[in-house]
Amino acid sequence: MAESRPALNLDPSSGVSSLAQREEIRRVLAENWIGEQRCLTGSLNEFKYWAPGEVRALFQLLPPLAERKLYPLGPEFRTIPTGLQRWKGLAGKVALLGLADSLVLLGFPFLLLANKDDREKAMGGLKTMHVDVISSSFFVKPSLELMQQAVESGKALCVNKWGQFRLLDSGYAAISHAWCETMGLEYHDEKTEQDSRGLNMHHFFHIIEQACKSGFEWFWFDLLAIPKGSDDPTADKTLRELKTKIINSLYDVYRNAGVVVILDALTMQIRSGNHLEIAVILSCGRWLTRIWTYQEVKIARKTLIVTATHVVDFSEMVETLKQQEKVDFWRWNQLYLTFRRLLHTDQGISLPDIALSCQNRNTCNEIDYARGFFALLGLKWQTGWSYDDGILEILRSQPRHAGRIANMHGIRGLPSPYSWAPKYLARLEGKISDDYHCQPFGLLGYWYTVPVKEVKKVGATDDNTPLIMLAVLDKDGVEVEIQTSLPQRSWTDQVEEWVKKAVPSGQARLLCQDNPVMAGGEPNAHVMLLATQTPGGTDALEFDGTAKIAGSAVLNYGGVEGTKLKWWLS
Repeated sequence: MAESRPALNLDPSSGVSSLAQREEIRRVLAENWIGEQRCLTGSLNEFKYWAPGEVRALFQLLPPLAERKLYPLGPEFRTIPTGLQRWKGLAGKVALLGLADSLVLLGFPFLLLANKDDREKAMGGLKTMHVDVISSSFFVKPSLELMQQAVESGKALCVNKWGQFRLLDSGYAAISHAWCETMGLEYHDEKTEQDSRGLNMHHFFHIIEQACKSGFEWFWFDLLAIPKGSDDPTADKTLRELKTKIINSLYDVYRNAGVVVILDALTMQIRSGNHLEIAVILSCGRWLTRIWTYQEVKIARKTLIVTATHVVDFSEMVETLKQQEKVDFWRWNQLYLTFRRLLHTDQGISLPDIALSCQNRNTCNEIDYARGFFALLGLKWQTGWSYDDGILEILRSQPRHAGRIANMHGIRGLPSPYSWAPKYLARLEGKISDDYHCQPFGLLGYWYTVPVKEVKKVGATDDNTPLIMLAVLDKDGVEVEIQTSLPQRSWTDQVEEWVKKAVPSGQARLLCQDNPVMAGGEPNAHVMLLATQTPGGTDALEFDGTAKIAGSAVLNYGGVEGTKLKWWLS
């Protein structure tokens, strides 16, 4: 009998979503274990024009919550003991298997009476039990010498399903996954640490079984190909340098791979090959929220998505979304844009490309907010670099594009002459602009300028978004009150100094690329840079003022008409 499943309603959308609809969609996503940030962005973007009932129907394509695995790629148990306890455990497992085999022998005459299919099923189950029990006491791990050979030869260190290693420059697949899912226990929101002994063999078999659905025999897998613990400043210098060399080889690793295979916790559990169903489920997954996966898919020549029943070509899925957008623009446009931005291009990657594609991406390791883009941008990381070293190298590599993202809303905090630049390329909001020019010693352009007279009140929302109520002066010197919000968790030392020193001293300014006459309208339409005016010889240099930037804010309430002035930001 054909499988019964709710069908997606592909009729053109009627009207736009209401606040109540968006809140209901957030609840539906949260009920299905979707992370808080994805719940918010999904309700505001990909599902903005969907009915809550349609979103709820999507998750009926997955197993019921009681049967759904939180991390289907994750280990089934915590790290096994070390030393003598490990071998005692193995001896106990062998004894248990011996008892099981004895029982099978006792029942063998009855097994011969069963039909062929039942006999094969019983013997297959016994074989699987042996593999599962014994493999849980062993590990898969390449030698450091083999890792070094891979780097020196320019080849990828690949592994097959038996845990054997080989150096290849073609004919392999690269696995793209979210580390938090791969190292999370199947049914518990608990992460296990990567073991210094290697990847547990039982866990490895679990992962490689899914990757083999791609049809490839050999796989590049970061958990095996990159040495563990090499980010620790106290680690052996040779180990840290080896990791740097591997990171600098990642462009070739992903570009030379026959395919990149996406293993996402949600899509691996959907029993479907339907492009639209897979796209909407993948948009909810953690794979789409990680910094490294952006680079992996963007470099790939070809990408495949593994589901419970199918292997789907990523580019074909994007093409289906493009065609569906013509049927119902409002419902499918954002989903189409979300995935189209991930397609490989031979035109090169710019900082605005990254900013628009990584608005909802993150990583657990701050340094990876810079290092995670180096291969994509054709840059080389240096051993011992800090995060600031990395992001400044990125900004210097694309000065024109750095100026284009200068007015996007996000955390600041870089040293001069880049105080104006967003500190992170991910989680930015707002507009791209071609009107600002990044020079070796700062940024030049025109901004609507609003002097700040007084900080009236400082507060925060429930999600730690700082709020500042300001008294400002309009272009005629009339005092006006406005409310602004900063990025989440962005109350930095620079913002603190701006509030407590720059404002009382009369040096504080708000710089906005659009005249902030009224709040509301397009989200983040009025992004303001929190500027501190600095002394400078402005007449000779033909601009109206020099300043350093402490942060950015969005106009939430009120409005003010500013004066358009030319600034040099350092």
